[in-house]
Amino acid sequence: ARAGVGLDNIDVKAANAAGVVVAAGLGANAVSVGELTLGLALALLRNIPTHDQQTREGKWVRTPGRELSGLTWGLLGCGATGVATARLLQGFGCTVVGYDPFVQADDSRLTALNITLHSFDDVLRVSDVVSIHMPSTPETNGTINQRSLALMKPSAIVVNVGRGEVINESDLLSALQGGVIAGAALDVRAQE
Repeated sequence: ARAGVGLDNIDVKAANAAGVVVAAGLGANAVSVGELTLGLALALLRNIPTHDQQTREGKWVRTPGRELSGLTWGLLGCGATGVATARLLQGFGCTVVGYDPFVQADDSRLTALNITLHSFDDVLRVSDVVSIHMPSTPETNGTINQRSLALMKPSAIVVNVGRGEVINESDLLSALQGGVIAGAALDVRAQE
């Protein structure tokens, strides 16, 4: 059994050949992932890690962070973890936009949370925070790259809680170093 979402890191064919049943608790950890997503975004926006480090060094730097309230949050993937994240955002007054080619615009989960679907590029263009909830597939791998990062606002941040392969990490590093985007938090990496 796999506690997380997706079976891309399990050789299902080999398991089947050996008579091993593979099971995943789909959606079981969605709230937990949503909370982590929100926590990582807040840490970036409020600059919590840097302030913590500076305080530990005996400094008292009081630079303000950014408020999440009222920002536009983009979901790349509107499955269980994306929807759980959107549900947690309700108290922040965020506009929530999403991209998911496998979800219909009239999906009751999305309409109940006022999530509007847009193209992949449009979600990147309008969002202040982009959270990635996409699986690792040939179609999704490397979609966050130099081209797509350049579409984002220079003040935008990225939070990846989906699959590490979705991000071209060298392009992300270049974008961060070059000020193309403001920050990134990665719960997953291409090589873990």
